[in-house]
Amino acid sequence: MADGAEVECLTRHLRDLVREFGGQAAAVRVIADQSMRLGVVPAAPPVAARLGSVLAELNELAGWCCADSGLEDHARHYFQRAVMLAGKVRDAVQVSSTLRYAGAIEREYGHPNDALKRFQLGQYKLLEVPGDDPRTAVLTAWLAGESALALADMRHEQAPRGNPMGCGWPRTAKDGAASLRSLRARQRWLRSLIVELDARGSFDHRELAMLARRVAAVRS
Repeated sequence: MADGAEVECLTRHLRDLVREFGGQAAAVRVIADQSMRLGVVPAAPPVAARLGSVLAELNELAGWCCADSGLEDHARHYFQRAVMLAGKVRDAVQVSSTLRYAGAIEREYGHPNDALKRFQLGQYKLLEVPGDDPRTAVLTAWLAGESALALADMRHEQAPRGNPMGCGWPRTAKDGAASLRSLRARQRWLRSLIVELDARGSFDHRELAMLARRVAAVRS
């Protein structure tokens, strides 16, 4: 279990570096590959399950770093490995998380249909997660939004629907963006949300659009 905690701590540290500097594919790939040796060490079921989950998370990060560095085939390799590791220990949340990232990259590569399949599989896997798991709502929202983008790229008629939960997700998105220090991120991420809220026309949607504009306008 100590090995699992160490890998988890290392993954968290690497993620912070990636967020600050970007790239880092070479370093993270080496660490992910070397850490795979832990997967063949005999361990009690709870330890093996925990280790499988943290190794899957590390490989998910390696896939994202490869994608950020323009290494398309390597990105797919690490995403596939992450799904395999998480699936083996029945960590449906981690499987869905990796499928979300893998699908986003496929959409950026110009394969929206392949992306949509990954998002749909991720949504299906979340059905295995207890409803009171707080991670489920966040992933459900991400997968729904990413699916809408993929459908839009396909010029599909379902694209304008997004998520059926009304103002719930836009309000969560607005509140989450308010905590960001990055002015660029707030303005960029909220712009499309404001446009869609204005288009809905109801009082609740207009009020949310107004509040989102205030968040986007804050300078510090």
